[in-house]
Amino acid sequence: MPAWLTRWTDDHANGNLRTAVPFVFMGFTGGILPTSHPRPIYRWFMIWLILVAVVVIAEAGQLLIPTRFFSFEDIGWGAVGAFAGLCTGVLTRLILEKTRLLNK
Repeated sequence: MPAWLTRWTDDHANGNLRTAVPFVFMGFTGGILPTSHPRPIYRWFMIWLILVAVVVIAEAGQLLIPTRFFSFEDIGWGAVGAFAGLCTGVLTRLILEKTRLLNK
């Protein structure tokens, strides 16, 4: 991990926003993954719901750690990050398919 990213995530001022960072990458990966057929919109929605479920499970797990706190804001930022990453991944995939850089 780059040093600047480590400093940014350790800065307490960034608070719950840092929850979105890994979910942007997971959403992007879910959006760009190759498939043998086009995905209908409900499949993209299901991928997003799965990522939101991961955020909720991670937050619920913090209830078991005395030094950590459950936060609905973390869930919200994780959901936003997953959505942003998924949208970016889907758009990237569409552009690559249109320019024929990605085989269907």
